[in-house]
Amino acid sequence: MKENEVIKDIKKQKMVLYAEKEDGTYGSVESGSYLIENLLDDFWYKKRHLEQTLRQKLMKGEISPIHYFMVLEDLTPSELASRAGLGTGKVKKHLQMKHFENIKVSELKRYASVFNIPVANLFQVVISSQDSNIKYHFYNEDENSKEQFTTQQHPTDNPYIIITKASEL
Repeated sequence: MKENEVIKDIKKQKMVLYAEKEDGTYGSVESGSYLIENLLDDFWYKKRHLEQTLRQKLMKGEISPIHYFMVLEDLTPSELASRAGLGTGKVKKHLQMKHFENIKVSELKRYASVFNIPVANLFQVVISSQDSNIKYHFYNEDENSKEQFTTQQHPTDNPYIIITKASEL
C-alpha cells in the first residue's frame, strides 16, 4: 500500500499503518479506521438485537443456555465441541432444551469454562440497574461499607432459567 492510498480523514479512532512512502521507503502513517467510522455502530446495534432476541428465546424455553452462549460467543457447534472436549453430536443435542435437561454437571463445567462464566450463570439472566456499569459482585464483606445492594429473582417460562435483578439501594 502506498502512503497516498491510506485514508487519513477519519478522526474517531486513529490507527497506524505501514505504507510505502514516495521515496520508496516504508514508514508509519497515521490514519483513521474505515470500519470504525462506517460499520461499528451498525455492528453493535445488530449484536444488541441478537442478544435480546436470544434472551427472549432462552426465557421462553425455545433454546438452551448452551445455544444462547454459543451464538453470543460466535462459535459453531464443532468449535464449541472441540473447546469443551465433547463430541459434536452431544453439543448439538445440548443446544435443544429437551436434551439440556439431561446434561451432566461435569459437562456444564466444561461449557462454563469455554464461555468464561460461572456454572450458575448458565441458569440465570442477570440484569443490573446500572445498565452500562454492570457490577457482577454484590457481596460486600465490609459491614461498615455504605454500598448496599438488593437482589430479586423472578421465574421465566423456561423452568431452568431465572431472572436475577440486582440494583443499588
